[in-house]
Amino acid sequence: MTHRTAPEMSFVSLPDGGTAAVRCYGLDGPPVVLLHGLAATGAVNWDSVARKLAETYRVIVPDLRGHGGSRGGRRKFSFAACAEDLDAVREAFKLGAFTMVGYSMGGAVAQTYARMFQTNLHGLVMLATAPVFLGGRATARTRRRLAVLKLLAACVPYRIRQHVSSRIYLCREARDWSAGQKESLRGHDWLDVLRAACQTLWFDSRSWLGDVSVPSAVIITGRDEAVLPVKQMDLTRHLRTVSTIRLDASHDPMRHNHDPLLAALRSSIGAVRCPAP
Repeated sequence: MTHRTAPEMSFVSLPDGGTAAVRCYGLDGPPVVLLHGLAATGAVNWDSVARKLAETYRVIVPDLRGHGGSRGGRRKFSFAACAEDLDAVREAFKLGAFTMVGYSMGGAVAQTYARMFQTNLHGLVMLATAPVFLGGRATARTRRRLAVLKLLAACVPYRIRQHVSSRIYLCREARDWSAGQKESLRGHDWLDVLRAACQTLWFDSRSWLGDVSVPSAVIITGRDEAVLPVKQMDLTRHLRTVSTIRLDASHDPMRHNHDPLLAALRSSIGAVRCPAP
């Protein structure tokens, strides 16, 4: 098998006139698509892990619309629009059936993709994600605040939004990221990122997730304070779960020592590709 662990960057034209930025790791092997979380990029969440997985798999890591190098076209940000973007990526790379790994908000996108295009999937791997993320009065307050921020962002010119990305967010958040990871974040369109945050808070797949019949694995981050483990565990009650792994990790298990995560991902991808009868 031929390996290429350093990524190759490609851009895929989307049906609504937008563009998807996609990093490709590995030349051959079964295809695996990795989806990043809110306000991140494929490079930020997945680069070090993807390089290792590319020893076995053909790894495709897109930036979701409005994040990093990806730009939405005529459609506003929604998880359904992201799912259609991902299917355009699948067709552009001639992937056939593939395994999708969704982290955090990317897990909500993966669930939506499975609802719309499940015949294109070998399986799902859910990492630090849930069928519903928040609840109660705190969620209502956060929704109202995000709605106000979204309206304000819509009135701010694009160049100023990019200034916020490069001067405020990056200076505060990117202390231990590589130059390439920092650069990938400069492309954020913060209006779409705010839309993505609203979509995440409103997301609730519990009424339809049981209709998704593809084999699924759930990796629970046991010290997660962003997506509580009990909410992550709720996925196993709705999906056709063939594997459940609990990591002793916080919400971002890729950021430091990712060896336990790699082992969990390899096990989970193998389980959904070849589920026990």
